[in-house]
Amino acid sequence: MKKETKQENNFDSLANMIAAGFDGVDKQFEVVTSDVGNLKSDVSELRSDVGELKSDVSELKSKVSKIDYRVDEIYDILARFEEGDILDLQKRIKILERAVKVLGKQLI
Repeated sequence: MKKETKQENNFDSLANMIAAGFDGVDKQFEVVTSDVGNLKSDVSELRSDVGELKSDVSELKSKVSKIDYRVDEIYDILARFEEGDILDLQKRIKILERAVKVLGKQLI
């Protein structure tokens, strides 16, 4: 009988150790489950943030494109204006140079 009692104690002890091990695993699974839930929440927030960033970048691209178009228009206008002004000034200088030559000849 002593042998049976000792064996029963060993089985009970082994069963208790196994049960304690499973309890530890259950607690670890609870932690993992909680962490996975937190990660899902974080990923959801990140997706939302990335969606907003994509929208903002798209809006900025559109604005930059409009600015680029306007700068090109301004450049073209300035180029035409400068060319016209330079030609006008060159003509006026030639007229003045001729007038100075004529006046210079009259004074001599």
